Amino acid sequence: MSRAKAPTDPCSANAGPSQPADADLHHTAHFNATQSSQQPLCTVERLSIPVRREFVRGFLHLPASYSADVAERVTAAAILCSGAHGGVAGPSGSYIAIGDKLASLNHGVPVLRVDYRYAADIKPCSEDVVAAMEYLESTYSISKFVLVGWSFGGAPVFTVAANEKGNVARPLTNHDDVEYTDKPKNGLLHALLLLVKQEPLEASNNCRLGQYSSYMGQAITG
Repeated sequence: MSRAKAPTDPCSANAGPSQPADADLHHTAHFNATQSSQQPLCTVERLSIPVRREFVRGFLHLPASYSADVAERVTAAAILCSGAHGGVAGPSGSYIAIGDKLASLNHGVPVLRVDYRYAADIKPCSEDVVAAMEYLESTYSISKFVLVGWSFGGAPVFTVAANEKGNVARPLTNHDDVEYTDKPKNGLLHALLLLVKQEPLEASNNCRLGQYSSYMGQAITG
């Protein structure tokens, strides 16, 4: 009685010594096309910035190979300030995307997302923003700043811009909370971008008209 033969695998019938599964790919090790072509366009560094005897946290988005020794670099930075609850992500996490995109441009812009030590308190929040500016200036020789404030963040942004107008190229905000800031000094009007949200309409209109009248009056008399 003859035994049934085990089925023969046609792929292994003439196979030689066993080899690693990726043996056929060894010759591609030196092909540039098989290596990752995606180079990091920016880096993100976690910071603890000294303010008086405390620290305020922040996240710094830097273009790749950015340093104070590089001649062809952007010597301005954006500082992003959140609302009354603080934090470093911004509305719907948009500050993270803004930081990555600006730092990843062909001429990348450094972006610092700064938190508050004491949220919703204009004076210490303003000190935090000034400390962030001083850190970037001392570490990276950055001399010009665009300050961006969401909601309550508009208050420290305008307060700092009023006192540091030589270093602040643009203050930006979107909210009625700028009415709680000290009136900016003469000469700030040209550096102003005020974006007031539509709701509540009455409060926004009052704020918008009041701020416009204040800035226009100072521009005319200044």
